[in-house]
Amino acid sequence: MNNNAVVINEDYSDTSLILEHIRGKLNKKANIFLYQIDALFIQEKDHQCVINGWGISSNSKEPLQLCFLNRQVKKVYFRPVDRPDIEKKLNLEKGSAVGFQVVLKYKPNVKINQLWCLLKTQDEISYPVRIYSQKQYLSEINRNFKLIKKENSLTEALSATRLSLQLKNPDRYVSWIHTHEDYDLAAVFEEIAAFKLQPVISIVVPVYNVEEKWLRGFIESVLGQYYPNWELCLADDHSPAPHIKPVIDAYVAKDQRIKVVYRKENGHISEATNTAIKMATGDFIAFMDNDDELPPFALYENVKAINKNPQADFLYSDEDKMDIYGHRFDAFFKPDWNPKLLLAHNYITHFVVVKKCLQEQAGLLRSAMNGAQDYDFVLRATEKARCIVHIPRILYHWRTIEGSTASNPEAKMYAYLAGEKALDEALQRRNLSGKVELAPHYGMYDIHYEIKQEKKVCVVLCQDKRSEPLLDQAIKTLCLQTQGARLQFLLPGKYKNITGAEIKIDRMDSDSFEPSAVNQAIEHVDPDCLIWFWDGETLPEKETWVDAYCNELVDPQVAIAGSKIKKKDVVLSAGMSTIPDKKQVFDVHNGYQCEELGYYFRLILSQNVFAVRLNGLMMRVSDWKQWGGFDENLNGCELSIDLCMRCRKEGKAVVWTPHAVFESTVSAKYGRRRLSNRIFLKYEESLWNDSYYNPNLIHFLEIK
Repeated sequence: MNNNAVVINEDYSDTSLILEHIRGKLNKKANIFLYQIDALFIQEKDHQCVINGWGISSNSKEPLQLCFLNRQVKKVYFRPVDRPDIEKKLNLEKGSAVGFQVVLKYKPNVKINQLWCLLKTQDEISYPVRIYSQKQYLSEINRNFKLIKKENSLTEALSATRLSLQLKNPDRYVSWIHTHEDYDLAAVFEEIAAFKLQPVISIVVPVYNVEEKWLRGFIESVLGQYYPNWELCLADDHSPAPHIKPVIDAYVAKDQRIKVVYRKENGHISEATNTAIKMATGDFIAFMDNDDELPPFALYENVKAINKNPQADFLYSDEDKMDIYGHRFDAFFKPDWNPKLLLAHNYITHFVVVKKCLQEQAGLLRSAMNGAQDYDFVLRATEKARCIVHIPRILYHWRTIEGSTASNPEAKMYAYLAGEKALDEALQRRNLSGKVELAPHYGMYDIHYEIKQEKKVCVVLCQDKRSEPLLDQAIKTLCLQTQGARLQFLLPGKYKNITGAEIKIDRMDSDSFEPSAVNQAIEHVDPDCLIWFWDGETLPEKETWVDAYCNELVDPQVAIAGSKIKKKDVVLSAGMSTIPDKKQVFDVHNGYQCEELGYYFRLILSQNVFAVRLNGLMMRVSDWKQWGGFDENLNGCELSIDLCMRCRKEGKAVVWTPHAVFESTVSAKYGRRRLSNRIFLKYEESLWNDSYYNPNLIHFLEIK
């Protein structure tokens, strides 16, 4: 594909373009073009728009050319983009560059909804497409369903269009920004004046050879803060670029809150950041990069949170990405403090604000961890923090520049190896025996803990719908598919003929699954045993499924672990969350493809969750007995929800693991469940808020 877009010379009329579009559909020429416009950003003031997307010829599998009309555009800038996701889905050669980013400068008399693009194959077959209209987006979604279905399957088509329909949809995110970032400035300034606590926030930034426009952009974003009590501590790491010093000096002269040290030699990012930290005189230290930006309300929201939680000593917030044109995308709505998830990847990243005394306890950044110095610091600081606060607002814009980690995760492989080392040292500090490994995806980690105790599992059948022959076969299959653990079974009394010479089988006093009968039967189970609830209809994907649970329960702070349940290639449940105002619970990631990563890797990483399903729930017999077992007034999924609520009230954690995967052998109902007043009124309303599921996600992600 050429580095410059072709601008065609023919001066089509709208009528001829529409007719050509219709002809293309009727004679099925349109089927040659497999494409999607993922995002369109418009700058009406400058008569400019940016188009991101991908396209190939379905015949040759070659990238498409994009052509534009001379009568509509003044200039066209074109850049081919690698799209590994599309390459994987369509089995293309690696590095096919089927993606594109186009910057159009269109003529002032052209309305944005009149812009047409001609798609062209290598053999000069063309097909006109109107670039911007809601109908166009809908038609493209329909095309994806039809065309990708031919290449793969309907579920693949659903997966391919999910980002357009949900969070990555630029129009939807723009709408969210307008709704959630509309501040009444008079009220904000009144609130700031009334804050009881007005700490000085020291923003520390290492500077090195950054382009002048990004350097000015980040400093201006600090100058534009609503909250005025800040200082900006800059440490230039001996930049060779001649513009750095004049620009910084001009800002230092402009505002006395800006301070700078010009290092005499290059020490790399950790040493430069430490130089900035040593300059800081504020009550809190805030970390920032030299080409990113803060929204004007970033410090205000942090100080507001500090006034609400005076003990707060470690604060972090949500973030998004910003391209070189200033367009925001890819919002990362994070969970509240999630220690298990942090051991799988650095989900905290930006914008970190820590109390100066906590920073001093945790220590400075370490050059040995360069590339993952922020991850290492977060691990050390959160170990010592008294009060960790998450602010569920977008308070940081991470600039995506070609070659940066934000735009290309392969750009800093050394960073992931440093992260592995940081985790190794974190385990040593916490007296945990385990081996850290790089996960298959960049920046993700798996920890394999040393498990010393014998693996004894009491399998409790939590439903009584299966016929005796089917259950007998399921038990035999489960035993064959279990490695390294000793299983015993606790069944309702009606299953009288299920026996096994090598399997211990006990029976409840009741013929059906009843909470009271389970409570009575578990009283006689070995207290060193683990309990695992099973519906008799799901079977493990791997023989090491017990190891996956034990890898979480080896942590004494974890009391309950849950599994991923799937049907063929579709996820049925990956933990549970709540919609408190509707008194409902729902299965997280229900309906996603098993090969998908989930929202910010949540389908492939162990993490703290609100609750897990009863089917697949594992816990210690000792915890069960301490909590008194099932609440006998509840039934169904409320039994597991209640156990998980009590677990957290006891100060222990509920964890979901992606490594214990079970295939459902029957069609079961998953999705939403309404809670009865019996359980909903049992706990304070505030306890029903899921701290691990950012409230903004409900606005974007489907809950089925």
